[in-house]
Amino acid sequence: MFLMLALFLFWPILQGAPPQQYIELSKFWKEASVIETGMTRPLAVITCPSKDSVSDGWLIAADSSGKLAEYFSDGNSWTARRSFTAGTPLLCICAAAPKPDMDFHLYGGTKTGQIIEVSRGVMGWSKHEIMQLPGPIKTIFATEAGGGGIPSVLFVIDGNGKIYQLIPPDLTFTDVPGGASLIVAHHYGQRLWAAAAGAKGDIYRYVRDSLGIWHTDPWAKMAAGPKYFAAAIDPSLRDIAVYYAGNDGLFRFLFLGYTEDKKARVPVADGASNILGGGTQRRFNEFFGISNNEFCMFEFNFDDKAWHKVPIDKIEPPVVSTNFGFGVNDRVAQMYVMGANGKIHQFVRYKN
Repeated sequence: MFLMLALFLFWPILQGAPPQQYIELSKFWKEASVIETGMTRPLAVITCPSKDSVSDGWLIAADSSGKLAEYFSDGNSWTARRSFTAGTPLLCICAAAPKPDMDFHLYGGTKTGQIIEVSRGVMGWSKHEIMQLPGPIKTIFATEAGGGGIPSVLFVIDGNGKIYQLIPPDLTFTDVPGGASLIVAHHYGQRLWAAAAGAKGDIYRYVRDSLGIWHTDPWAKMAAGPKYFAAAIDPSLRDIAVYYAGNDGLFRFLFLGYTEDKKARVPVADGASNILGGGTQRRFNEFFGISNNEFCMFEFNFDDKAWHKVPIDKIEPPVVSTNFGFGVNDRVAQMYVMGANGKIHQFVRYKN
């Protein structure tokens, strides 16, 4: 249903006419609150939606020392519930729901190559090592838990640039020549796509077939390696799509037919960092990022058929992490921006 709606709305981009249903929603974004974590080495802000995806569930702040803090929302503000620790310093961390029951867990990677799972039970948080890989771990990434009982898929890139699908275990991944540095993936209905980028700008596409086997092919070649990499919603509905912020300061939106470096560039977003792309609770014609110390929406406007930068609020630099969350009450979406000062800025979009 969502894919059909996206096709109906985005097809005019390819045909040259704006849809009548388009409504500009950027003006409904505003900052809601600031959470003071007190962390001195902040690493990430992590969202763990509730099972019914109606409330926020938990918000986790992570410090690279391994310290973590849990916050819970009453619908209007966040309250610290408890602090706990991963037991070891962290390089990267994310949340994933690896089973259809939608219980979320935290997964972290370390300098020594440990992959740890941190789980929340009735007695609090517990942790254990699930794998040892060559360190340091470059990145750890999980897909959003999908509708209809589709669980998250968890990917890791080790210190040698080798890609692993840890959950569910899968050894069919083909390596990126020279090693991968970043990976993103996204469910489109029952189909799962992934893209991995090498340090020199080589991007490989991965498609999982109905038997669960991954197929790989070279997809794009950028002039510079990736600084930030985010999954997006493909307007053609036929390919994976990614937002690609190069370490040359230039920005690209890649999807079917737009995989050449110059053709894919979005000049209005050059220099953007900490990119948030498309997903189940976002519109397909927008993404978010930090630009000139401002948290901005980048929105495709159907009237002039071009991307526009819409500043939302000033953020004290540098920013270390951004994340999406599900909306509550009269909100349709929420975002979180974590600065190196330990503060988490919450932004919300209202229905009207």
